[in-house]
Order: sequence, then C-alpha cells, then structure tokens
Amino acid sequence: MISTIIIVIFAGFTIIFATLKRFQVPTEKSRHLLHFSGKNNLSEKEYLNNMAYLEDSLHDLALEVSPDPYHLSNGFLVPKFG
Repeated sequence: MISTIIIVIFAGFTIIFATLKRFQVPTEKSRHLLHFSGKNNLSEKEYLNNMAYLEDSLHDLALEVSPDPYHLSNGFLVPKFG
C-alpha cells in the first residue's frame, strides 16, 4: 500500500516536471535550430536570420549539426539494434 502511494507520487512529479520542461522557453545557448524544439518559439524571420548567421560560419554550423549523429545513435540505433 505504501509503495503504491510512493509510486503514484513519483509518477505525478515526473508528469509535472516533464510538462514544465516542455513549455520552458529555451535560452539562446540551449536553442538547437535544426530541431523542432529550437524552432517553435521563433518567427520565420527570426529563424531565417539565426540560420543565416550559422551558415556564414562553417565552424558554428558544424557545432550545430554535430550532436545529431550522436543522439541518433545513442537514443535510437543502440537501444533498437544493440
């Protein structure tokens, strides 16, 4: 009985914190422009200006793109096929 109550409380906290994180406005450093979560609070003009800035610098563009293969392999490929 007590363990069931504890599980329900922790499940409630998990739902609350996941919801809060979802509606949190990303800071400029944490915004990932190639992912949906980085685009949803920007207007089209702001997004295009930010992408133009990244495309001007190959180094900045590489920093923006490089996490994608890592997250794809660790989040999807390894659990599914590993």
